[in-house]
This record gives sequence, structure tokens and C-alpha cells, in this order.
Amino acid sequence: MLASILNTSEPILKDTVVDLTYPNSMMLEEVKRNQIHVLNYLRAKLKNYQLKFNLILDEKQEKRFAYTPEEKYQKLREMNPMIEEMRKLLFLDI
Repeated sequence: MLASILNTSEPILKDTVVDLTYPNSMMLEEVKRNQIHVLNYLRAKLKNYQLKFNLILDEKQEKRFAYTPEEKYQKLREMNPMIEEMRKLLFLDI
């Protein structure tokens, strides 16, 4: 689960600080809980023992993720409006 959460944020490196932004507090808390283990691993592999995380909660970002089938369909429809026409033509439900 931690790997999945870490992959949702695009890390931004500023000197020795890595900014990680998450859309909800659950994700943020999970990273906080495991932060020491991840940092110790990265510090050893990168040979940079001054590396730190700056964890940021940005609830506005949550709209980027589609959770329910309806949200996924709306996201697909935004990317390609022809999907709605195809759905009607084939008599498909969401």
C-alpha cells in the first residue's frame, strides 16, 4: 500500500528536501508512519544523509483521482467526448 501511495505524488527536490503532496490525510499519515524507514533506505542508497521529506496536504488535488465508476466515466468523457455518443449507440450503462 505504501508503494502505491508514494507513486501518487510527483516528488519535487529542493536541495536536500523532497516535497511530497498528497490529496488526503489518510495517505499523508501512512507516509508519515513509514517516513523513517523510507528515508533511511534512500539516504543509504543515495549516500545523502541530509535528505528530508516535506509532506504537504492538498485536498484540492483529490479531484484528479477517479474512484467510482461514474467518476471514471466522467474523466474518460472529458478526455474524449465521442465516448458518450458510442455509449448511446451501443445502449451501454455506466
